[in-house]
Amino acid sequence: MAGQYSCTDYCRSTPDLENETKSTMTFSLIIIILIYCILLMLLNIGWAINKQTPSFQGEISQYYSIVIPFRNEQDNLHNLLWSIQKQSFPGNAYEVILVNDHSNDSSVEIIKEFEQKASFSLTLLHLEEVLGKKQALAKGILTSKGSVIVTTDADCTFGANWLWSIAAFYEDSDAQMVTGPVTFEKESTFFEKLQTIEFASLIGTGAASLALKMPNMCNGANLSFRKSSFFEVEGYKGNEEIASGDDEFLMHKFWEAYGGKVYFNKSKDSTVYTQAHQTWRGFFQQRKRWASKWKHYSSIKTTLLAVFVLLFNLSFIMAIGLLLRGVGNYIDLLVVVTLKVILEAIFLYKVLNFLNKKMNWMYFIFLQFTYPFYVIIFGIAANFGKYRWKGRKH
Repeated sequence: MAGQYSCTDYCRSTPDLENETKSTMTFSLIIIILIYCILLMLLNIGWAINKQTPSFQGEISQYYSIVIPFRNEQDNLHNLLWSIQKQSFPGNAYEVILVNDHSNDSSVEIIKEFEQKASFSLTLLHLEEVLGKKQALAKGILTSKGSVIVTTDADCTFGANWLWSIAAFYEDSDAQMVTGPVTFEKESTFFEKLQTIEFASLIGTGAASLALKMPNMCNGANLSFRKSSFFEVEGYKGNEEIASGDDEFLMHKFWEAYGGKVYFNKSKDSTVYTQAHQTWRGFFQQRKRWASKWKHYSSIKTTLLAVFVLLFNLSFIMAIGLLLRGVGNYIDLLVVVTLKVILEAIFLYKVLNFLNKKMNWMYFIFLQFTYPFYVIIFGIAANFGKYRWKGRKH
């Protein structure tokens, strides 16, 4: 009958509708991946314009306080303390304050034994209440004598010129805060080597973002700031109850208060070394802890960036699926996916080279197919359930 579709007409239109839907989906994926490629190009530019930190060997006018919170670190404290002992920095120009967060192993005994042979001022403090890392840091800062505070973790080590590289900013510039590189050492397993590449991307992104005046991340294992400025921005006030974020929340406060006076220490001497996680369980708990702080950011830009990163990784998974099936406008899709991989490879190669790490192409390709799932899993997991850290449930 006139005005009605026949079965033949309907069956013929269905494939056209499916093709149109696939084309629209492919176009959307191409746009999202292209936007991500632009961000990658910006990161490459940011890393390039962040110049190598000049060395400084002049007169020391500031006094430096290294504040280190710890909890059950008996396996790491020997390496940490000897690493500080071997600093080429004048011993009378800095102090070390270790804050015990209710350790129940032999950590305190190790520190007391080392104190007798330390060539620098060493102070051991104890948290009275079970509060956490930020409160331990705050206690150490309140007790400190220095005008510059340096924070790191008890499972870290450093090269002999680490403090000199930090002092270059406070002795020879108007820096209010300085972030620095952190990497893993003695990686032996496939899992540990994957973490090195993944962690390098975070360090590089934080450095490049600072250079582009768009700070987004840093690491408290290698962070320093002027003590007077810490109190001016009210320290950790406003996020004391959040287990993570002692570094990033503080960096954003400093950036808002002091603008361009927050820098990345792009010096090989400034690198801090730590150990990769040996188990998936430990890695999962740490990354869930890190990811959990994103929902506490008040900045719309930061929230939108986090949402876009999730959207991109979901889009990348869909793009790979379409390419494997060979549907849609897969040639254009293949071009933008290839561009993304190339830009990411260039960026990671530069960052790993700076960290004295080799770019393992097999691991890199493996991460290209697995990392998007990782981002989505932790993006979702951060909003549900609890996590354990240092024997405590958060």
